[in-house]
Amino acid sequence: MNYFYYLCAMKKNSPQPPKKTQLTESSRMILQGYDLTTAKYKANLYQKRMMLAVASAAQSKIDGTRHIAGKQFKVEEGEFPIISVPIDLILQDDDSSNIFAVRKAAKDFIGRVIEYQAADGSWVVFSPIITATIPRYGSEVQLQVHKLFWEAILDYRSGYRKLDVKRAIALKSVYAIRFYELFSGKTEPIIYSITKLKEMFAIKDKYKLTADFVRYVIEPAKRELDAAAPYSFDFEPIKDGRKIIAFKFTPLHYPQRENEDAEVRDLHRKLSLSWDIRDRHVRDYLRNSIGFTEVEIKNNIEAYQGRT
Repeated sequence: MNYFYYLCAMKKNSPQPPKKTQLTESSRMILQGYDLTTAKYKANLYQKRMMLAVASAAQSKIDGTRHIAGKQFKVEEGEFPIISVPIDLILQDDDSSNIFAVRKAAKDFIGRVIEYQAADGSWVVFSPIITATIPRYGSEVQLQVHKLFWEAILDYRSGYRKLDVKRAIALKSVYAIRFYELFSGKTEPIIYSITKLKEMFAIKDKYKLTADFVRYVIEPAKRELDAAAPYSFDFEPIKDGRKIIAFKFTPLHYPQRENEDAEVRDLHRKLSLSWDIRDRHVRDYLRNSIGFTEVEIKNNIEAYQGRT
């Protein structure tokens, strides 16, 4: 099913949004829906890497690429897709034989939820992983994912973030990954309240002192992104009187760490071959028959052209 028909089906049928892995030289670029990027959920490092692998698998519906950092993954399509992810892709530099750590991460993840407010104002909550299986003597974990998770990855109506999954999955901190997701591809400063960030990272009851939140969450993430990622950030406090209530983040871009041109061009080419929403007849169909607004259509045009 090409991407045009995927959007039509999503609009009609789904709840609407309101090493030891050997790294290759080529990047694995994906577009991830903004609602999912800023959603509220708790995940440890292995669970976040599982999410990135699923996001890459969902993107493969568009670009046909089924690898991250040279490691192949498999996709069994259906109402609730099953993604087979190499265990050493999840572990990265950790002990590649530590299958019990991956087993525990998958088991714990099944009981957790992702929560966000969608483009149309709807409240959406779901468990991203339904089942997890590691075959005996297997080298992969099979993750059956909720269809709402699959759809949220590809829903660009509120915008999107362009991510290098190869770089993201190699990061050592879940906070570094999430900050990378927030700022990747961005150039303009962004303000996030402390309350919003804690809700997104599901740590509302931790770090009562703002200084501790900075020391244990923001600063370590920045150091890691500064050292290894295509995007990092600077930040400065915003105060109400003497109290820090938010931070102004300025994205920093390190283009020398990117090797994306060929893959991004191929992604955009495949998107444009699948459907051209610049065509008046297609726009009329999306608006009149499916119910997309002009804003939603515009967001999807920008997504497949690679602009924000």
